[in-house]
Amino acid sequence: MSDNKIKILVCTHKQTEFPPDDIFLPIHCGKALSNVDLGIQGDDTGDNISAKNETFAELTGLYWAWKNLKKLYPDVEYVGLCHYRRYFALRPLWKTIPYGWIAAKTLPMAQNYGATFQRILKHKQVILAQRKVLSCNTFTFYASEMHSRDYHTLRQIIHELQPDYEEAFLTVWEGSNKHSPYNMFICRRDWLDEYCKWLFPILYEAERRIKTDNYDEHSKRVFAMLSEHLLNVYVHQHGFNVKYLPIFFLDNKDGRILFFKNLFSVMIKTLAFWLQMPTVFLFSSKYYARKRKSVYENN
Repeated sequence: MSDNKIKILVCTHKQTEFPPDDIFLPIHCGKALSNVDLGIQGDDTGDNISAKNETFAELTGLYWAWKNLKKLYPDVEYVGLCHYRRYFALRPLWKTIPYGWIAAKTLPMAQNYGATFQRILKHKQVILAQRKVLSCNTFTFYASEMHSRDYHTLRQIIHELQPDYEEAFLTVWEGSNKHSPYNMFICRRDWLDEYCKWLFPILYEAERRIKTDNYDEHSKRVFAMLSEHLLNVYVHQHGFNVKYLPIFFLDNKDGRILFFKNLFSVMIKTLAFWLQMPTVFLFSSKYYARKRKSVYENN
């Protein structure tokens, strides 16, 4: 697989820097609603839903790729989606970023993407973002940030339009505390075609039933938020063999990796782990081994 067989969309709505590797295709999502020309591919050409970006977010880029990418890049066999501040990481942060901050244009994994994905996709059907482990089920987590009634609307739509997916839907939403976020993936183009044929009719029906006029800016992204979980439903339903990869998170302001923020989070979690140990067992190797095993089993 050469690099021209892979295109990974980098969805953005603002001026920023991008990794220089040719497999990345920066795309201006919501260009139909913008007065700014970012000098990159827009999602407003060909068959598009660019005008829906306020509620569909990165999905306007996904739709554009589904309908138009083959015309521009007929040799592409694998398609991916990431964000201007989120990229798939090929190695752990501590092995790749010894000094903390790093600019997007020097992302250390960029030159390795083609070869690595060739190896991964020989054995896996799709690459997704590392799953988040929540303290509650997916529905409760969603309801804490968005409008819970939209979940019930979506559930009814699945029941009506895709009843074969209802069990998988309930498993992902109500029976699990893990989900792969951000609508990020890399897969074969034919898999993407089938997924989009399934996804967008569901979202259009949800758009018809869910009124967002009084939603704040965050809540208006409802269809993108719902689709994050629908991606997990689709993967679960089909039993795909998935490779989960960690995510580089770049700072909004200047495209630098928030390494220290992640490191601080790890330090706090480690401290909390030690503080919950009874003092009498603090230096007991047997107790530590049991605790370590339980932590790994729960992750």
